[in-house]
Amino acid sequence: MEKAKVFDSNTYNNAKKFMSRYIQRKHLVNILDKWSIKKTTKIMDMCEDIINAVQMTFLDIEELRFWLSKSQIDGNNLHFIYDVNFKDVNELKLKQMLNDVNKHTKNILDINEENIKGTELIHMFKIEHKYVLSFLSPAEINIRKLTEDGIPKFRQDKIVYPAFLELDFKNNQVIVIINPTSNLVHVDGRRQGKYYSFAPIADLYLEQGRRVLGLFHVKKPQWLTNALFHLAEDLSYHNNPHVEKLGLEMESKIKDFAKTILEESDISDVALIDSLSSDIQDSFISVLQEEFGEHSIDTDYRVYMQKTDQAKHLSIEVESKKHSLVSGTIGRIAKQSRQGSDVKLLGLEVRLDTNNIYRFKIEDGEDHILIRSSNSFTQEEVVQNVLSKLREYKNGVPHR
Repeated sequence: MEKAKVFDSNTYNNAKKFMSRYIQRKHLVNILDKWSIKKTTKIMDMCEDIINAVQMTFLDIEELRFWLSKSQIDGNNLHFIYDVNFKDVNELKLKQMLNDVNKHTKNILDINEENIKGTELIHMFKIEHKYVLSFLSPAEINIRKLTEDGIPKFRQDKIVYPAFLELDFKNNQVIVIINPTSNLVHVDGRRQGKYYSFAPIADLYLEQGRRVLGLFHVKKPQWLTNALFHLAEDLSYHNNPHVEKLGLEMESKIKDFAKTILEESDISDVALIDSLSSDIQDSFISVLQEEFGEHSIDTDYRVYMQKTDQAKHLSIEVESKKHSLVSGTIGRIAKQSRQGSDVKLLGLEVRLDTNNIYRFKIEDGEDHILIRSSNSFTQEEVVQNVLSKLREYKNGVPHR
């Protein structure tokens, strides 16, 4: 009966409030099976059943504590990825801390929006080779309600705000995972940046990581635009031997044609001849793709959106809501706008199984990579799959 006494009214209220605000149905699917708790229609009924299982000592309170502490790593999150120099931080230190998690963390079941005074470390765990720190912070959101006269009235409500810091020693990266909460006023005193950017909030958790672990330096992943370019090129490649053969056969004819028409117009600049020749060649390949089709190598990924910076004040954005940016007019525009440009954003559609399609926007941030999910719920393993895919293209197309 001791466990039932530990789960007092304050613990009950803290657990229920956190669940009410953050737990989605998909958070519960696997854990209910593990805990042999019946699935029902309403989310909060299932949450109550979990709490009841703890109160009746069928479920260890520590299991609930640790599940809540890491539950929000899956969901609708933003991932800020930084290359890093681990100056004072090493795996040995993390392993030692993991061996005595309770010594270094606060219990999420003891924390609520009223008693939390600053950001707290509430859990540490591993996902494959990566070490993960789970934080909970005080935050406030704006609530808008209409009065009886129909006049909007605003108030600020306190909430607790979960976030995660992943340390990847294998790839020398640090990842901040945070929720893009609507109507956010601040997180632990830190406000959003220009255009409601969450980058300053991500910076807060870099600081918290240094506070807990020691000094590390983050730096912008300079390889990103190159990787985005090669990934887009590879996913739009036709992979059709017949198209490749015809393209090569006509390459010299196209170059001669470009040279002839420009010289007849009194233009002899070699760079302009090469540029026109390249544009005609791309258009010719695009026509061949439409006529003879593509043989896709990678059916798990497709590009649906692209944004490039071609000059200081010129940005080109191409998006297809139904088709990938491979062939046709939209594919030709996407390919041509990539040439000689920095790819600043790529929209990827990911299908890792027959039941689920995920959409992500990968953006070139000021000092980071930002992966933004368009789904209301995305498992962390899916995001890691996308990031691994991106790393493959650091130095070009890996299989060509």
